[in-house]
Amino acid sequence: MNTKERLGKIQEDLDRRCERAARLLREAVVGLSLPSIIGEGKEWAIVGGVVRDCLLSEHLFADMLCRSWPDVDIAVVATDSEWSGVACSSHSCSLRVTRNRFGGLKLRGEHVGEIDLWPVMPKKTELSGTDLWLDYLGTVDFGLNAVAFTWPQCKVLVHHRWKRDLSLRAVESLAGQQSCRHLEPLRAVALAVKAGQSTGAFFALHDDIRANLQWLLSHEDDGTVANTFEYLRDKLTSGRWPHAVFSRFLQESLTLDPDEATKRAFRDVFSVKLQGRSAVTRPKRHSGGKRDERARVLPGLLSET
Repeated sequence: MNTKERLGKIQEDLDRRCERAARLLREAVVGLSLPSIIGEGKEWAIVGGVVRDCLLSEHLFADMLCRSWPDVDIAVVATDSEWSGVACSSHSCSLRVTRNRFGGLKLRGEHVGEIDLWPVMPKKTELSGTDLWLDYLGTVDFGLNAVAFTWPQCKVLVHHRWKRDLSLRAVESLAGQQSCRHLEPLRAVALAVKAGQSTGAFFALHDDIRANLQWLLSHEDDGTVANTFEYLRDKLTSGRWPHAVFSRFLQESLTLDPDEATKRAFRDVFSVKLQGRSAVTRPKRHSGGKRDERARVLPGLLSET
């Protein structure tokens, strides 16, 4: 079966895949006591990540769930005051609760791993249930993340853009400009790699994401590039992203950066990575005399992955 046939089969078999994923995810969230952690009576949904991977996988969902669980984002319907209650409820369950870099909460616990929580306020007050979550899925970062497992309905919902981007084998922004623009290309690459691992297909980056990658590569010493690679290192060392993300990100960068010195440096870094060496010294960028941040950040990334 070729790639086009495999992806077509996912689309044809989607209803059954949604039912199986919903059944498995319900068992998982009950087993992990997530309703108690988030707060009894709350309406919430697991978005993207593990839901997406369950739908794309052709293998037993139990194995896929174990591999994907570190990548869990949960959106919670809550007002400002109710959101404070969610944080208190999580604290009472002996979880470590901190702020994540995008403004939500990060929960850490031995039995649940790491989970990111986000508040959701309906754009239209009359929306509820399935309508509310389909409306919310139109605001997520990428089309391939526009799927959700909803609680307490225990249903898997699929946005029409998820189906379109799957058929196109492309990672494309859905909600427009993201708050952390410098991280969008990196997150898109990670999504392309994960989707490819689940389906056996190659997922390309849409032009809007490649334009943002070009913008990122043109940055000088304002902390943007350093922050990007530190984010990548954190994802790799925590196990939330496969190491193939690192290689794909370097490959995509090589095709875009117009600076030949930078291209050679990236090739050197990539070569050292393949040879398993622990460090590399990056040359200075000569345009304008400024030191490229990647010369400082990449050696540490290589030595720690």
